[in-house]
Amino acid sequence: MHSVVLGGGIASGKSLASELLMEMGATVADLDYIARDVRNRPAMKAKLGERFGSQIFDEEGCLDTKKLAEAAFKTPEDTEALNAILHPTIAETAFAVMRNYGEMPAKGVFIMQVPLLDKSVDLNEMADEVLLISAPAQLRLERAIARGMTAEDAKARIEAQASDEELRAIADTVIENVGTEDELWEKLSQWYRDRMEAQIR
Repeated sequence: MHSVVLGGGIASGKSLASELLMEMGATVADLDYIARDVRNRPAMKAKLGERFGSQIFDEEGCLDTKKLAEAAFKTPEDTEALNAILHPTIAETAFAVMRNYGEMPAKGVFIMQVPLLDKSVDLNEMADEVLLISAPAQLRLERAIARGMTAEDAKARIEAQASDEELRAIADTVIENVGTEDELWEKLSQWYRDRMEAQIR
């Protein structure tokens, strides 16, 4: 089993790449979904409620992520408290998922999609390969606006993330996503075939 951490900047096409690779036969896990699962565990909800108050839940007792974000990003201390509550369990769960798949004897490709490659250092080190889906900042800005973000919000999020150069320095492999979905499919298909063939040599 070839294990991969896949990431890219906002609107780079990393989610699309994961979907296409899953169609090809890869097994894909998403760190965002793992984080969502962790946040909604009863014990974790209790800790979050104790720290940030009952206003982070809706009338049915479900966690309101927007209200949690508002409460957790008011001050650096609040953000640190959120990270202290959530991150250890998220990391532990992600490591367990990657370790379980990485140790499987079967031939295949396992992908852990992460929001930020520069924030997933331990997962990167555990994986056989770090794959970056890349696109120029201006193109990513245009894509983000096209899918509903304001120009100001999109620019702020791009500027807050690691630069293309920083991400390239982290990655083992870079796939440029600057064309059509079919063109991305062709690039990923070749990459996937190479990884599968390498396991039977």
